[in-house]
Amino acid sequence: MDMLLCHAEESGIVSEAYHEFLLKYKAHKKIVYGFVEGKEDPVFYRSLIENRLPDDWDVEFILAKNKDNVALAMSKFNWNNYDRKRRCFFVDRDLSDFIEECMPAGDNVYITDGYSIENSICTFGFFKRILNEVLGVEGLNDIDLGVVEDYYRANMELFKQGVTPLMVQIISWRRGNKRPCLNDIATKEYFWFDGNKFSFKISYVDEDARLEYAGRCVNIKNDKYENMLDIKREFLNKNGPDKYIRGKYIFKFVVDMALSLHSALPNILPRFAGCPKVNVSLGYKNAMAILGSKGRCPQCLNCFVDKTFVSYIASECP
Repeated sequence: MDMLLCHAEESGIVSEAYHEFLLKYKAHKKIVYGFVEGKEDPVFYRSLIENRLPDDWDVEFILAKNKDNVALAMSKFNWNNYDRKRRCFFVDRDLSDFIEECMPAGDNVYITDGYSIENSICTFGFFKRILNEVLGVEGLNDIDLGVVEDYYRANMELFKQGVTPLMVQIISWRRGNKRPCLNDIATKEYFWFDGNKFSFKISYVDEDARLEYAGRCVNIKNDKYENMLDIKREFLNKNGPDKYIRGKYIFKFVVDMALSLHSALPNILPRFAGCPKVNVSLGYKNAMAILGSKGRCPQCLNCFVDKTFVSYIASECP
């Protein structure tokens, strides 16, 4: 392994992620390797991928920290010496359909359908599992599930409509070569849950007020509304509210909605006399760790894993 590292250093700029791969790589072990962007990505990808692998095979993830570093690590491989199907790269689509961005490409590169993997994970089925397995909401009949699903879809639609102007502003910032820290914008501030009612806070009913808040959060001046109309039309035409709302905003909203439904359950489903005892205390700090394994694998990821990792394993173990 030391010889591999020396060779990598002699070949030019060394990618930290590629360097880490060389340290972790075990040629004869039953391991496949995945390069990811963020520190939370393995929480989602591990369970989704391991379910497709034989019991005696593992997946090892290497954290690259961002998309550019994923691409840099990919460029360091001599693919004459490494099987492409054993080493894969997982990146978020983000807003690349609206912004010129260099995206890694290849048959061993997985790009999420929407903004990030969270957009594919956060479905009504995922929401039901949170209620049942984490918040102790059990015994829902078909009528109950219909009410809960209506609650979920109506609130999710309002949330997506409410943050669409924010995503349009983010695209406009990015096209102007501005790089806001999106973690600093707490979309939770726009809305509130009052019993079983979900709505805008009075101070954020106006779209301009939401954008002014976002600009203050990231210390960037907002663009004029009329200058963003074309971007908004483009966003809507590309099904932006369903595909390109930032995944972490969606994920946090689903957590908020589940907690709020639990606390208001007797108002939403009157046959429940009180709020069920929660199985696990849930909040933003532990949500990823608790919920990351509860999502259903999107079909496109299933197909990708089958064509890469599963195919490689089949060739090694005929």
